[in-house]
This record gives sequence, C-alpha cells and structure tokens, in this order.
Amino acid sequence: MAITYHAGRRLQGLSTDVNPTYETDFSSSTGWTQVGSTTSIGSGIASLLPTSGNNDRVYTPISFNTNGKFVIDYDFIINSESKSDSSSMGIVGTSNSSDGSLTDDAIVWGIQFAGSSPTVSLFGKNFSGGSEDSTANGTIQLSTSTTYYARIIRDGTSNIMYLYTSSANRDSGTSADSVSITMTSAVTNDMTQLVLGGRTTGSGSCDTDLDNISLYSGVIVANSGKPANVQVGSRFEETDTRKMYHKLDVTGADLSLSELKAYWKFNESSGDIVNQAISVGSTDGLGTTASNLQIAGADYDQTGITSNNKSLYFDGSDHGQAGTSASQFNFLHTPNTKWTINFWLKYGGDTTGNTILDTNGGGGTARVGLLIDVLTDEGLEVWMGRGVALTTVIAKSTSANFVPSDSAFHFYSIRYDHTLASSNVKISIDNGTPVTGNKTSDTPSSADSAFPFNIAENCNGYGAFLDGNLTEMSIWNRVLTDAEVTTIYNSGSGKRIGDSWKEEGT
Repeated sequence: MAITYHAGRRLQGLSTDVNPTYETDFSSSTGWTQVGSTTSIGSGIASLLPTSGNNDRVYTPISFNTNGKFVIDYDFIINSESKSDSSSMGIVGTSNSSDGSLTDDAIVWGIQFAGSSPTVSLFGKNFSGGSEDSTANGTIQLSTSTTYYARIIRDGTSNIMYLYTSSANRDSGTSADSVSITMTSAVTNDMTQLVLGGRTTGSGSCDTDLDNISLYSGVIVANSGKPANVQVGSRFEETDTRKMYHKLDVTGADLSLSELKAYWKFNESSGDIVNQAISVGSTDGLGTTASNLQIAGADYDQTGITSNNKSLYFDGSDHGQAGTSASQFNFLHTPNTKWTINFWLKYGGDTTGNTILDTNGGGGTARVGLLIDVLTDEGLEVWMGRGVALTTVIAKSTSANFVPSDSAFHFYSIRYDHTLASSNVKISIDNGTPVTGNKTSDTPSSADSAFPFNIAENCNGYGAFLDGNLTEMSIWNRVLTDAEVTTIYNSGSGKRIGDSWKEEGT
C-alpha cells in the first residue's frame, strides 16, 4: 500500500510499511568517499559519468550486510550517452571492499549497451572472490531524458530489478518491467559498502543522474513507510492499528546528533554489528569499518525492547571487538574529554563482574583505559586507570536497583565531563536520578596507547564475560542533556536514534 497524503500534514498507511534502514537525497556529500573525477555528489544528485573502464565511483558504509535479504529503491535519469559495443556502467552496487571497489564480493546493477543499437538495457552482476558469477542482460529499453524509478529485491541468491516510470507505480507495485538474476553461488563476505558508479567496461559512456536512494534491511517487501522527507508536525495514522504518530525534529531541540560517534542497533542477523552513526544522520560518526563490532559466539535475532527491535545475547563466553585497534575511541580516555554512553541491557544474573564495554588492554599491571561493568551485589561501575593498574572506580551505583533481576531490558546512561571539578560522572538507570562520582589522578592521558574497543568480554582477565542481552548502544563525544537522555529513553519504549516519529496512542 502506498502512503496517502492528506491536507493539514496528515498521512495514512499500514503498520506493515517498512522504514528505510538508510536513505539519502544527496543534499550532502558527508560520509561519501570519491574515487576518480567523473563520478561525484553535488547539487542534490549523484552524477555518474565513468568512461573507458576507469571505474570511477563514490561509496559509503551502510548499516547492514547486503549478503541476505534487502530492498533498494532509487531514481535515475540518463542525460546523454555515447555507445560502444558491449560497454557497460554500474549505477548502484554493494561491496565488501573497504575502498568500495566492485572486484571482490559484490553485486552491481547498471546500464549496458546492446551492440550497435541506440538503446541500452539493464544488467545485474554478482562477483564472488573477484570473479563474475552471474549476469542478466535485460531487454528493457531505456531512453534519455526520462526519469526511471528502480526497485531491487534480493532474497538469498535471487535478485530482481523492477523498473517503473512513476513513483506511484513503484509504491503500488504495478506496471513494471523487470530483470531477474539467480546467483549460481553465494557471496561469502559481508557487503557493507554502498557503491555508486564503478565497474565500467568498454569505451562507451552514459551521463546519468541518480537520486533518492532508500535501503531496507532484512525484507523483500518495502513501501514508503513513515517517510523521512515530510514537515515537522505531520501526523501519521496506521489504518490497520489506528495508532497515531507525530513527526519530531530529532536534529533540533528534540535530539541533536552532534558528536554521535557510534550507534549499534544490534539488529543484524549475522556478521558484524555495523556502526550506523553516519547512516542516521551524524556528521561526526566514525565512518570506518574498524568501528563495526566483530562478534564471537553471540546469539543473533534475540528479542529486543519492542517488537521492532532485536538484541544480541551474550552467554558468558561471547564478546565483540571493534576492529583490531581502538584509536578511533581515544576520546573516551584523553584529558578534558566529555562523553556519553547509552545502552539497553537485560542482565542474565551472573554474580561475577560482567563487562559491558572496555578499552582496556595488556592484562596484569599494564591495564589502561575505560571499563564499565555490572555486578549483582555492587551495581554498575565505571573504572578508569592508567600505567600500573586499572584499580580506580570513578563512579558506581550503590543500589541494587541498578541491577534488576526481573529479566527485562533497562536503559543505562553514563555521562562523563572531565573538565568539571566534582560530580563529573553521572550514572542513571531508566532515566532515574543519577548517581554521581568524581575523576581521579588515574584518569588516562593522551600518551596512553590505544587498545581494542571491546564489548561483553573479560577485559583481559579482569571481570568476566557478559551474561545478558545488549541493544541500542550509542557513544557520543559530548555530554547529553537531561532532556536528550529522556528523549532516547522514551518512557521505556527506547527511541531508536534517527527515528523521528513519536507514537501518540490511538
């Protein structure tokens, strides 16, 4: 069902409509890396003009692995073209390569010339280990100066591109041409780069403008959902549930995304837990694959805060690590630093020191960095140390209420402002009154070397692996206001950062 727009900023649609995991209208080039000069982002479009096999492209990390189910919507128009026999140009692709190249594990959809014919046709290619696996050269004839509305649906090894001449037809799924591809072998690596352009062959060229990309993770059906590009103050009614939603300004007074460095939703079904900070709109996010959490042994697809949220279960022997170095997280333990760490935890009840996260390394007397752990008898603790030992607790909850035994998710917020003389650490649970603590002389300095950033692990012999579920973890290089923490807590419902729709009942 397509979303219906009414006067007075009122919208209607089904509850089954899916929100995009990532979308952009190219109003900004932030987060994109450009390779070559003929493909670029500017003036609200992606301009693609790779020629002569130069594979010019732009790419950005995305918030999910495209090795499974997904839907991609985008619009494109061919301004002009210059043909050569069997030449082709990629429009949209996904890749596992950190430089966005489409030469390892990748899938790409684009434009291909049909011999000497003045027409072009769509193609899709799968590359497994650098070798082309499957290709479908469609018979859809494209024209210049016509806006096309594409939808790509991937379900396992099946890939179908649908092409529409109106956005309304795409929303309703009617009057489409299509190209279907069935991969003969599976892509094995995690594809977490969105690539525009690239994979050019032959000597032809095709001047193409690309706009309005939306990516939906883990589904093979996608409609407009609650749209992002509507006015603040709009109201959305789910016609099947009669629930009402109000459009908020999450980048204004409601919640600023400034200095959001990392945001892990834990919604993945396999592979890395992807840092989604840039995807939800932060211009300060850590956009490197090293900030994705590499998971060892945890259980995916576990129940989250709500039915629309998942979590990752750690059983007391599992853990995760952000790449092999934590240099990008140095702001957590440098002089005069400010930060906020939020997460939802369903504690399993292990009485030993269960680690939530740490930048601690070396073990023994070489411990350095930050440690946050939880114990049933002592509550939640924040440790900092440097040099000889990680032995100084700078703040800890003194109430058992900070470690509930009700097998439910609870929201934790830790805020640290090293510039304050006292009460510079605040710990709160479920948006309650914070417990405060003070900095010490053992606070790490800029001279401290970085160690891997870990979650749920035993901190190189200190504490223990986590027994419990984690979801919706965010790390900020600033102290969030009380109002912003309240917004994220969302009365216990857990506001997913970047989701600007607030439920108002029926």
